[in-house]
Amino acid sequence: MPEIASLNLLGYQAMSHEGWVKRHPNSREYELKSQSHWHTLGTGEEFWDSFSCHLYRQYLITKDTHIIINGDGAPWIRKDINY
Repeated sequence: MPEIASLNLLGYQAMSHEGWVKRHPNSREYELKSQSHWHTLGTGEEFWDSFSCHLYRQYLITKDTHIIINGDGAPWIRKDINY
């Protein structure tokens, strides 16, 4: 049985949401609307493959859909951005 370290798997996570809403009508604070979290183990490519499938099941995505990606600058985030 291989050791975990030799598998070279990384954990990836993402969160999607549909914008922000005020916590209550007179609030200065906002919260995320319709959040969804996604986690995988594997490669960056495997992550983007599974996360994009998740998004396509959750939303009607067309060529006019705006998708904004934020991250910490890790190379895997931009590498597979064309999913």
